[in-house]
Amino acid sequence: MKSFSQFINEDAYIDSEGELRDFEFSDQEKHEYSMYDEMMPIVDFLEDSGAKRVEPDYFNGMMKFSFKYSGESYELFIDLDSDYATMMKYSSPLSKGDTIYDGPADSLFDLLKHKGLSFL
Repeated sequence: MKSFSQFINEDAYIDSEGELRDFEFSDQEKHEYSMYDEMMPIVDFLEDSGAKRVEPDYFNGMMKFSFKYSGESYELFIDLDSDYATMMKYSSPLSKGDTIYDGPADSLFDLLKHKGLSFL
């Protein structure tokens, strides 16, 4: 966790209108914020489909979304490079997980669009 002064670079300042100016992101920060921007519409889509407590994460080129639906725990992994998705269901916190979906991400989102998470 960074303090505000650690978070902004030396040249950054807030102008008279309250806007942050001359703020610079590192390449890693730019990539993380880009992923966050891509993940939020998926979070919204999952929540609109009935998911609760959707938690996004990004690692090794994969998006991960943990969520609850009908009292069960699920994880959705999306590989952006290959447009491939895998969804897992966990019956307990220590379980290995059962694969619910493994295929093209576009097909999964079409399914969610028409049925929501009720197919689970």
